[in-house]
Amino acid sequence: MDVEYSIGKLEEEIGQGFSVELVNSTNKTTTSGSYIMAGKNFPGYYNNTSYLNGNFQWDIDKNLRLFTNFHQDESNAHRDTLYGVSPYSQYFTTGLAYTFRLQDYININIGKRERKDRMPLKKFHYSEDFLRVALVNNFRHIQTNISSEIANTLNYLTNSGGNSFKGSMSLRYRPIATVLLGSFFHYYDTYRYSENSLQEIIYGAESSYNINSQTRLSVSLQNSHNIEEYYRNRSLIDIRFTTFIHQNHEVNFNWSESLKQKQIDSRDRFIGLKYTFHFGIPLKKTKELGSLHGRLINKGVKDIGNVILNLGGRIQASNEAGLFIFPDVTPGDHYLYIDPYSMEFTDIPNVKIPMTVVIKPDSTTDILIELTKACTISGKVLLDIEDIFSERLTQNEYDVNQKNVILELQLDDEFHRTVVNLNDKYIFTGIRPGAWKLKVYHNSLGKNFTIKNSEIIVNLKAGESNTVNINVIKKARKIRFQPYEIVIE
Repeated sequence: MDVEYSIGKLEEEIGQGFSVELVNSTNKTTTSGSYIMAGKNFPGYYNNTSYLNGNFQWDIDKNLRLFTNFHQDESNAHRDTLYGVSPYSQYFTTGLAYTFRLQDYININIGKRERKDRMPLKKFHYSEDFLRVALVNNFRHIQTNISSEIANTLNYLTNSGGNSFKGSMSLRYRPIATVLLGSFFHYYDTYRYSENSLQEIIYGAESSYNINSQTRLSVSLQNSHNIEEYYRNRSLIDIRFTTFIHQNHEVNFNWSESLKQKQIDSRDRFIGLKYTFHFGIPLKKTKELGSLHGRLINKGVKDIGNVILNLGGRIQASNEAGLFIFPDVTPGDHYLYIDPYSMEFTDIPNVKIPMTVVIKPDSTTDILIELTKACTISGKVLLDIEDIFSERLTQNEYDVNQKNVILELQLDDEFHRTVVNLNDKYIFTGIRPGAWKLKVYHNSLGKNFTIKNSEIIVNLKAGESNTVNINVIKKARKIRFQPYEIVIE
């Protein structure tokens, strides 16, 4: 918990500010919240406003999750009126999320929201009680996101209302690592913006293609935008083409069409061609800078080209041979990341990512990173059934179901952990090949339980799936009988 109280002067008037932030996490629950209050004479970043946000999540089991969220925007917003102010919003929602595959889930939630235009001539102000269902499904290279929402709407501007409906669907398809295709469709039938029911259809598409490590093309199209977004510029057409010629020469082409900020129908069109020559003159002396030269090694993957790497915020892509270069890097320790979306879903580096790279002044650091197929370890925490039946008079079934163990997977300085109930399944996915140590912690079981195999070495080869079961044994409890009769008076 972090608490702050401040006091200061604004135009000779004393003002006060207060904030509190709380984060709490257990094996099953996560709670967070923040509250900010600032008086009208407070000279800080926040002024004459209040802000509240809260979140709660309870993992009922490994597939089912209960969540609750509450949010209230700043009560006024004078800082960005020059650029347009986002709508005021306040909402409360609670619901259930069920994960039925690794990346697939369905959400069902109910809630209440209020949204209000902050412009002088308001175009909307409404509140709703709503029910929403959303489904996210991943199959091979296709991601589908479908949602449906029904609501009872009260329009404060027209003093009217009724039942509203919103349906959405989006598709994202990545046939290869260098190509991304997407589309979306929204349908509105709502009382939010007029006295009578208003129907609206919004649709669009996007695509991007990394032609090679030096050339990229992206296209996005959209027929219209919801009126609640009119406080900012809204893109309708955006086509961008960027290419580097011999690294020093950069050519950018851009064609865009957008709706102007604070306007409903006014459009802005732009076509531009830009040429940039990079002189390569460093801001510091060359001898104070270093460079990183790296290569991706193919260890059974489909492609090592066009893999996106990030070194301290700088982005590079590997060429067809897996080579990449970061020139003119400040000396010191840097973190190197690899974008997982630029590789196949089952590809993984054979080292811990992010990895630390040490750059020395006036020298080149060389690294090799192997790309291989990810591995999986799964199994079940098994309770010895024979001991339960032989000791059934001393065994409480509910007590067994509440018992759990902590599984820890370790390779060098890399750790993965999960909590598993007795007689339940576990799975570790997306792990690299090697000799992993699977260790079982059973402090919560109590003295009547013991682990048969509390530490196991699992040797994984590239792309291998291994099953390892954990055996929990219920110790026998001896019952003593008194050899003589006990008389209680």
